[in-house]
Amino acid sequence: MEDGPETWMVVIHPETGVKVTGIISLAYRLHFPVRMKETCFGLLVESDRDTVRGFLNVLRERYPSGIFLKRRGYSISDTRVCGKTFAPDLTFTGLKPGYGNGPWFKRAIGQFVNLSSS
Repeated sequence: MEDGPETWMVVIHPETGVKVTGIISLAYRLHFPVRMKETCFGLLVESDRDTVRGFLNVLRERYPSGIFLKRRGYSISDTRVCGKTFAPDLTFTGLKPGYGNGPWFKRAIGQFVNLSSS
């Protein structure tokens, strides 16, 4: 079992009206001590295992079809895997459409793959 923090990607469906600012203010209002960073696909959330998973459960309940969650193998502060710098991002190899994901998800994955393979 890992001792360090866990980092998760929160991919936001662009057509549902879910906003990054809404998720950040939710964490603040509910007193979750999580570290967040806005990205081109949504945001990254990082904290210790129990805290971050508790917050992600709240997000799943509040936005059942507006977000997709995926664990990220790198810390929030790791810039080697940023799409803007065109560095390889190995976290997307396991990101595949699954049950319950609409056509927006396939489009979003296609955009990420194109950005990370450039």
